[in-house]
Amino acid sequence: SKMATKSMANLFIDDTSSEVLDELYRVTKEYTRNRKESQKIIKNLIKMVVKLGVLYRNNQFNSEELILA
Repeated sequence: SKMATKSMANLFIDDTSSEVLDELYRVTKEYTRNRKESQKIIKNLIKMVVKLGVLYRNNQFNSEELILA
């Protein structure tokens, strides 16, 4: 959880992904009508995106897993 800071996320998330996450935050905030809950959801999503990015960059996925993506 310590790695889920803005600076660490910026290392692994490109501009397009960042824009998508910003839009997802806006939509989530509108849907839940709860800022804190929306931030928690997006924080967990960012953690997942960063972890997947690290795994992908280190070639940790086999061909079957890449096909699913």
